[in-house]
Amino acid sequence: MAIETPPRPLPIRIVNVGYRAARRAGAHPLRLRKYALMDRASRRAGGLTDFGDPRFEEGLDHLIDSIDKEDRLNGFGRILAASHITNLLRQRLLMTEHLRRHPEIRHEVIEKPIFLIGAPRTGTTITHHLLSQDDRFRYPITWECAELHPPLDPATMRSDPRIKRSERQIRRSLSLAPDLEAAQTLGPWEAQECALLHAYAFHSETFHVMFNCQGYDRWMAEQDRTWVYQEQKLLLQYMQSGGLRPTESWLLKTPPHMDNIDKILTVFPDARLVTTYREPTEVVASSCSLTGIVFGMVEDNVDWHDHGRHIRWRTGRMLARNVEQRRQYVDKSAQFIDLPMERIVRDPMACVEEVYKHFDIELTGQTYQKMSRFMDERGMDKRKPHIYHAEEYGLDMDELWPELQYYRDFYGIEDKA
Repeated sequence: MAIETPPRPLPIRIVNVGYRAARRAGAHPLRLRKYALMDRASRRAGGLTDFGDPRFEEGLDHLIDSIDKEDRLNGFGRILAASHITNLLRQRLLMTEHLRRHPEIRHEVIEKPIFLIGAPRTGTTITHHLLSQDDRFRYPITWECAELHPPLDPATMRSDPRIKRSERQIRRSLSLAPDLEAAQTLGPWEAQECALLHAYAFHSETFHVMFNCQGYDRWMAEQDRTWVYQEQKLLLQYMQSGGLRPTESWLLKTPPHMDNIDKILTVFPDARLVTTYREPTEVVASSCSLTGIVFGMVEDNVDWHDHGRHIRWRTGRMLARNVEQRRQYVDKSAQFIDLPMERIVRDPMACVEEVYKHFDIELTGQTYQKMSRFMDERGMDKRKPHIYHAEEYGLDMDELWPELQYYRDFYGIEDKA
């Protein structure tokens, strides 16, 4: 069964045809040049030149190098990459200047954040959105993550112009990838992933998902991201400095947290960590589908088996690293709770009660009712089904099955072979 990508809008098809024609003629338009992108960001930030911690540049260098050398993007993809990188750089400039003017932001308190650290495709998103119904939590908001400056002001947050820009971006994504909504809930007000915050440090898995830059992704896997989590803490301080602070804690989620537990606990020693888990072969196959839906917007003639091999390596490494680190932190069991995806789907409110009890958080009747209504309206059974086939990505499940037994053993996943 062949994987089909939806037809693209006419303007994008024209751009892609022109780009392919130029490449056939030996030209290489739309190259990504680091200093040109930085200069463009500087102009758009009113001439600011201080990007803050210079360690971001190594990630930017590897990202650009990977995109150019692997040469997978179509014309629209290259335009999108240039625009995305420029926006991240512009935001770095604006935030660095804001922090210079308001050094007191670095004293904002971040206490006992809750991190959802489950593997990709294990129910982390629905759990994040469900828990975000508790108004005592603060979480990164989709429209906020796209443009962090200025810090969100509770008095104007419902009319902030960034909301409409976020809505336009979401509509554009869905026009290019209609199946995306079946795999991932979208909306400007949704609780969003920390990976979008890590992108400001140019150390983030979002780039591979967006641009299929496998070389960058492999480089990322070898990096010590302690400083990235330090930057994340600073971004959380920055985000809440506008006045929208949690009364309980921050609620944070992204699958790459699962193999960075040591970094999280170094920077946030009082963190509370919720792991969701699932049959690991399904994690690999479903991850292939989701990431492929996203970068399928910017790449023509995708080698899906090559993609499958990369996700198999990438996910396998994350799962192995997660189990290794969990064994290192057996003495911190009070800071961890583990939930199987099938229970989250079957009885989500019982899972919520278990999380609140484990972390000694009061679950009020009002919050319980709000969460129950949310699941009645937007539970996983209300969504368009996410359909995928492992063989489309060259995955042999019988071969993959024994490789991941250590993960089943650790989390007590029943072997249903």
